[in-house]
Amino acid sequence: TEDVDVKHYAQSMMREAGSLTFAYEKCRSLKLEIIDQIEALGGNPPLLKLLHMLDLQLEKLSGDVVEKQDGTQQDSIASL
Repeated sequence: TEDVDVKHYAQSMMREAGSLTFAYEKCRSLKLEIIDQIEALGGNPPLLKLLHMLDLQLEKLSGDVVEKQDGTQQDSIASL
């Protein structure tokens, strides 16, 4: 949808249900498991670099909700 209000509503529902936090935490734990497996198999620097790049994207996404000066949250969801 192009409707920003619908996107905000959907995001608020996911936030209230804890879905966004769960997904973020799952991504982080999977990353650690993948790194352990890569190292156990002898390492692979290009693959580790790719994981690092994906992790940077995850960090950027997790920072998309910022606090405004009045303490309310401002979502950058309009760009979705």
